[in-house]
Amino acid sequence: MLNESIDPANLFRKYRNEAILSCIIIVLSLTLVNGTLSESNTDTDVENVKIVASELVGFEPMHYSISHRKVPEPEGVNIELETASMTMAELHTRSTNEPVIGILSNIRLGKAYNEGKEFKVLAPWYREGMGADNMTVGQLISMKDSNISEPKDLEGKKVGLQGLAGGSATAAMTALREKNVNLSKIEFVGVDENTGPLLLEEGNIAAAQVDSSVIVQENFDDKYKTAIDFGKVLHEEYGAVPPSQYVVVRKEHYEENPEKYDKAVRWLRDNYEWADENKRQISEVRSNRDEGEAAGEPVDLLMKKFTYFQRIGNVTQEDVDVMEAYFETAKMQGTIDEIPDLDRVFEVEN
Repeated sequence: MLNESIDPANLFRKYRNEAILSCIIIVLSLTLVNGTLSESNTDTDVENVKIVASELVGFEPMHYSISHRKVPEPEGVNIELETASMTMAELHTRSTNEPVIGILSNIRLGKAYNEGKEFKVLAPWYREGMGADNMTVGQLISMKDSNISEPKDLEGKKVGLQGLAGGSATAAMTALREKNVNLSKIEFVGVDENTGPLLLEEGNIAAAQVDSSVIVQENFDDKYKTAIDFGKVLHEEYGAVPPSQYVVVRKEHYEENPEKYDKAVRWLRDNYEWADENKRQISEVRSNRDEGEAAGEPVDLLMKKFTYFQRIGNVTQEDVDVMEAYFETAKMQGTIDEIPDLDRVFEVEN
């Protein structure tokens, strides 16, 4: 057996090289692990929020801000916005068990609570507000030469309402009750935005609920007069025009992560405020296009219309008070079986 001598210098170089290689491998491994963890943390830090919104009157200016990304998404929240008709938005909101921010009308919200489905009301989605000329577009109108001079004169007459069991129709009836009008003495018939003025002019009905496009036209006073401004009556009596729709999410989902839902609503509110501050710019864009809603309408008229609608406000005690009267009317008309516990439906912030 041969005895080989060991060279200390060669041994040192051998283990030095192996140590350097091991360090390199460890550093690379840590870098890869940290990178994976960083990506994982980034993914988990971003919360996804889906919003299903209704495309109702006055939504387009706000949607302009959203579609043109005028307001950045809130930190840590990825928002997916879908728009649909009011009917489809409500149907999706009521039927899904997913953590989705949706839309419910005041009637549907009350019915949901009576059925044991509790929603967290995040904000009013839409309400008709007091315009610059101290009136609302929540009106019943009659012909200028009619004998209707006060709400009581509607008794014994035929009155057209848009959606007899809908929110605005119930609001109109609530205001008539405030003026001591006997609802049982009025024949209510269903009309839409087109048939209401037509039936009125033909003398088939004494008064009709009409859209803002009729109320704000320059020759309104030449043809019509206001039988009752029901939005104004309710505002004077209760301090608020009742919201017709609300932004909601199932209460159990909200309680799991209230911060992300509050951030999403704040984002919606910021977009509405941006649209309000830039309504001339938006009105010019809408007026100058060749087709679509508001195409060709005067800019000043579009700006005036914008003042009559409010979105993404806060629920107030005045809202709760007017909704109590509102649901009383709905129960009288058979639209809802029971008045829900409004202290549970609406949580008023102090």
